[in-house]
Amino acid sequence: MTNVIPLYPYPLLMIENSNKEKYLVIPDIHVGFEEKIIKKGIFIDSKENVDEIINILLDIEYREKINNLIILGDLKSSINIITRSEWNNIPYFLNELSKLFNIFIIPGNHDGNITFNIKR
Repeated sequence: MTNVIPLYPYPLLMIENSNKEKYLVIPDIHVGFEEKIIKKGIFIDSKENVDEIINILLDIEYREKINNLIILGDLKSSINIITRSEWNNIPYFLNELSKLFNIFIIPGNHDGNITFNIKR
């Protein structure tokens, strides 16, 4: 039997399969969206935003003892290009999380050419 549990107040799910393996599922992170908002006069520091997401996921990992992370589409924000903040923050994001999680990426329409080959 598989259990699917929403992790309120976050847009996250925890999946536990019949072997008691747990997976944390996060959709649509859109690293780099901050650049579009900055152009409209609202400043959000991209690195701080990524750090906040990492801290939330690490806290959940600690509380729930989850060691698998599924990134469900749209890790990055832009579609046809890679922005400077995406170039800098996506490897940082994945490297930090790979210290505690086995990471599975299911690419979305924003994720062309993303590969992830870090082994724990």
